[in-house]
Amino acid sequence: MRAGFYAPATVFALLGVLDLSLAHVTFFQLRGGLSTYGAYVLALQVVLTMFLVAAIDDARDSAFADWHGLRDFYASRPVPALLLAFGVAASMTTIAVGVLGRNTMMLPLRPGVATMWSELALGVVFVLTVLVQVGAEGRGAAGWCVGFAGGCVAGQIQLAANVNMPLTVLGWSLFAVMVYGLVVLVRIVIVRRKRAPVAA
Repeated sequence: MRAGFYAPATVFALLGVLDLSLAHVTFFQLRGGLSTYGAYVLALQVVLTMFLVAAIDDARDSAFADWHGLRDFYASRPVPALLLAFGVAASMTTIAVGVLGRNTMMLPLRPGVATMWSELALGVVFVLTVLVQVGAEGRGAAGWCVGFAGGCVAGQIQLAANVNMPLTVLGWSLFAVMVYGLVVLVRIVIVRRKRAPVAA
């Protein structure tokens, strides 16, 4: 039963790798460019995952497609969360680079270091996807942070132009650590509030 829960993560991760691998293949170019290509990949990830979960459910004649159980599984286990996040980040990076451009730069956030608009957009998506996991118990958020940051790094290096690889890796690594640190702090505050005695 538990092995079947890895199916969505496997689908997203594999399609994410194919997404980045085929993005520059000439015969595979779509009329809408990278943004359309990324949107198709994301849609395929979602649809194929749903079909696979349903197929496993029918084959086992069980309530495998219990989405609450699936959510709890990914919230408590870092490895499947990492794979799932990598696949999501890969397709999202393809869309972001396609929409916002490969060379578009914003004003430097730090002296001598410029940030692409696509990276800024992905950072916002990253934070939002982590915030919805704050209330969940387990180490899934840690895996999600690593996987999403890894997918963004791989996507930026593969798709964006003039990417400084060491700075990109360092920047996303530090950002992932900061975001997860924020999750840990928020969880500590929540736990302490729950344990605080209620005033009479």
